[in-house]
Amino acid sequence: MIEFPEFFDGQILSVMNFNKFALSKILAIKNSLRTKQKLNTIPLTFCPECLSSLQKTGDENCGLCKQSLDDKKENSALSKMQQEISFQIIESKKILARQSQEVLILKAKEEKLKQSLHLFSYLFYPSQF
Repeated sequence: MIEFPEFFDGQILSVMNFNKFALSKILAIKNSLRTKQKLNTIPLTFCPECLSSLQKTGDENCGLCKQSLDDKKENSALSKMQQEISFQIIESKKILARQSQEVLILKAKEEKLKQSLHLFSYLFYPSQF
C-alpha cells in the first residue's frame, strides 16, 4: 500500500525535476539564438571543410550550402518552443502548489488520526500505558 504523503512527496520531487529540466531547455534555446547571432557576424570566405573559396550568393541564401535562409521562420520556431516550455513550467508550478497543499492536508489528517488512535488505545487499553 502506498503511503499518500510519501507518494505526493515523490510526485512533488518529479515536478521539481521537470521544472529544472525545462528551465535548462529554455537556457539552451536562448544560447542557441545567441550563438546563431554571433556566428552570423563572422564572414566566411573559405569553406571550413575543403578550404576552397566561397562564392557569395546573396543574403537570402546560405553562404555554405546555398539553401535559402528564413531567419524569421527559424527564430519563430525557437520562440514557440521557448513559449511552450514556459507554459509547461507555469502549469507544473500550479500542479506543484496543488500537490504541496494536498500533502499538508494529508499530513494534518494523518496527525489527527494518530492522536485519535493514541487516545482510543489509552481509553480502551489503559494497561499498555
